[in-house]
Amino acid sequence: MSCCSNELVNTVEGTDEELLVFIRTVYVEAGILCFVSTITLMVISSLNISVVNVLPVPPYVWLIFALALLSVLICLPVRRIRRLIPWTMVGGIVVFFTLSAACFMCIYDIPDLVLYFTIMVLVVGGLMICGAKCRKSCLPNGFVSGVIVALCLAVLIPLLFLSLASIRYFFVSFSAVLSALVMTLIPLQTQFIHGRLQYSPIGLEPICSTMIYLTSYALFICICVFSIAIESEILGSFGLHLSGLSTIPM
Repeated sequence: MSCCSNELVNTVEGTDEELLVFIRTVYVEAGILCFVSTITLMVISSLNISVVNVLPVPPYVWLIFALALLSVLICLPVRRIRRLIPWTMVGGIVVFFTLSAACFMCIYDIPDLVLYFTIMVLVVGGLMICGAKCRKSCLPNGFVSGVIVALCLAVLIPLLFLSLASIRYFFVSFSAVLSALVMTLIPLQTQFIHGRLQYSPIGLEPICSTMIYLTSYALFICICVFSIAIESEILGSFGLHLSGLSTIPM
């Protein structure tokens, strides 16, 4: 009986250690992805480069490519295929998402971007700590999270088309709903990464790190949009439309 107990204890300890290694790996990989995008956007902002002049492609096209790759990545049996395949797709997602965000970086100064990035880190970090450490009773369960996500998606779809119609206020509203969606997903995905849900996350490092990257930078872009919206309301008309998702800003 004691032998069985010792084997069970060893198995549990091994599982816990494996989960800790997985968690550290996911956070390190997500940090690397965020660092690459951050440095790229900072360089573009500092050099005042207009990406749409260099690559005359609307930013929403890059975003569509990124979401298409993400959809394929999620459907892949990541645990059973070679690591090079999912990580190549993750690299493509980061490149496309960074290109989409880079189309607007020429209108921001470096100090502003540092401030927005700091705000994003504080918000995301706080939500991740809640998802990893708070009691489950204090966090929204799967049903509540699912309802919030469904409502946000239902509102985002019409707002997306209205935003593409070059209406500034709808673009800001779209960003507000997107930020609410992201802040709902972050604690949920953190619970999954830390093994607090019913499913084991081990082996899904590419997907988990990519989701941290995407939710973090989606919130970062929303903060950038809010700042420009507030500035344009205070100072009057702004030189660049926030509706750059629908047209190529020159």
